[in-house]
Amino acid sequence: MRVHIATMIVAVLFMFTGLSVPAYSEGAEGNQKDRKEWKERMESKRQGLFKELNLTEAQKKQLDENRAKNREVMETLRKSMQESKEQMRQELQKDTLDMGRIYQLQGQIKEAQAKITDNRLQGILEVHNILTPEQFKKFSEHMEKQKDRFRQKRSEHREGPADGPQGGPGENPHDGPPDQM
Repeated sequence: MRVHIATMIVAVLFMFTGLSVPAYSEGAEGNQKDRKEWKERMESKRQGLFKELNLTEAQKKQLDENRAKNREVMETLRKSMQESKEQMRQELQKDTLDMGRIYQLQGQIKEAQAKITDNRLQGILEVHNILTPEQFKKFSEHMEKQKDRFRQKRSEHREGPADGPQGGPGENPHDGPPDQM
């Protein structure tokens, strides 16, 4: 059951909430071009999934509306959480720590994380209500395959080249202190 819910969270995150991982490259023009190409690829994949699921026009419209609504909410929540994390970093850099403020910020971060999780679950439930049981089953299977491909690529990326570790001296993330956030 947990695997199924986790799969649905990933599915909603990448397909229907509209959250994206921007493609980064050097230079503003390259970054915009890469981001535009990435968005086009994602939209193409999304439309392919819609076709595979044999969605009606009404379902497509409902999913698009759901995606837009969730995107707006998620962007607001993520921005709030990032602002709280930045304030926390600043507080932790001070010579004299204000523990009351630190705990207040910690509470804000936890609250934002909880709201993000709640919103993801709500998105999953909305998608479940829009799709037929057969479509939702196909959708779940498709997203499980996507998740496996993502894990595979991430694993390959982390392993790096076969001839040794990536980066130069001091670039190993294990060389420094652990991230506080």
